[in-house]
Amino acid sequence: ATALGRRVAELYIDPVTAEVGRAFFESQKRPTTLSYLFMLSSTPDAVTVSVRKGDYETLESVLEQRGGELPEPPVDEFEYHEYLSRLKTALLLEEWVEEVREDVLVDKYDVGPGDLYLLTQTAVWIAYSLSQVAEILGYSDHAAKLMLLSKRLEHGVKEELLELVSLRGIGRVRARSLYKHGYRSLADLLVATVEELARVPGIGLTLAKRIKAQLEQGLNEATAGMPSRASETSGEQSRLDSYL
Repeated sequence: ATALGRRVAELYIDPVTAEVGRAFFESQKRPTTLSYLFMLSSTPDAVTVSVRKGDYETLESVLEQRGGELPEPPVDEFEYHEYLSRLKTALLLEEWVEEVREDVLVDKYDVGPGDLYLLTQTAVWIAYSLSQVAEILGYSDHAAKLMLLSKRLEHGVKEELLELVSLRGIGRVRARSLYKHGYRSLADLLVATVEELARVPGIGLTLAKRIKAQLEQGLNEATAGMPSRASETSGEQSRLDSYL
């Protein structure tokens, strides 16, 4: 087996999924988020949403406006219907990572909460898997972007919130609340007091204490065993920077 073949087997993805990724990496030089999401939705491992006749006008309007981000639609009627299903799925996932509320997505795309969870988590798996495929094939830029997209899909956030949602108990809503109130990184949270964090809507005293405990534990682990000599201050700062 080739290195790619072994990795595909380890990831438990359909070999055709890897081939869809390979074709995309070879042909796309400047893909957008929608381009990646459409590609993920076009793999045999993807879960897609159904398209009704009433969706055609809206989806075709998107095609007119954003067709440059997507492959050419097929002529065959059945294949065109499948194409629109992939597009609708990609649009749902795009809104998910742009932090549109779950209830809005459930209503707009006519899916249940469980369906939304399955759609997003399957996309997480495929994005991660294809980032590994891209790395093996030498497409490091695609690999990095797909890894980032996988994390955004996991949490349903814009890139700016990824650091905050790495904390236990902080989801997309609380992370956005913290960000709006000036806490935009772990470093910001580290220097804040429990009382200051507790005043942020959606946080409260109990969660604020948990946040501080997590940060202090992480800082202690990062600084464990550091030499105290002044001559090694730069090495200490490097470890702190790595943690933060």
